Amino acid sequence: MGFFNKKLIVNNLAAYLRFDYSAFANKLRFIAAGRIDKFFDGPDKPYFSWQFAATYKPHPNHLIRIVESRANRTPLLINTYAEWGQQKNTTHHHLGFQN
Repeated sequence: MGFFNKKLIVNNLAAYLRFDYSAFANKLRFIAAGRIDKFFDGPDKPYFSWQFAATYKPHPNHLIRIVESRANRTPLLINTYAEWGQQKNTTHHHLGFQN
C-alpha cells in the first residue's frame, strides 16, 4: 500500500546548472547556480530557483561569504497527500473546527 493506504505518484522533471570559479590561489570564489522544476501533477508554470554566492578567505581560519538566492520550500508528502477526516463515523477537530 502507499502513503496512508493510497497510491502516491509524484511526477516532475528538473534540470540544474552550476558555475564555480576560483581566483587568487582560491582566496576568492564565485558561484552561480540555477534549477528549473516542472511538475506534471502540480502547478502549470515551471519553477526557477537560483543562487549567486561569493566567498573570500583572507586567512585560513576565516571565511567571508555573501549569498543571494531564491528557493521554495516544498511541502512534505504528509502535508500534500494526507486525507484527514476521510474515515467514516468519526469526528475530527482541526484548528478548532469540527469536520
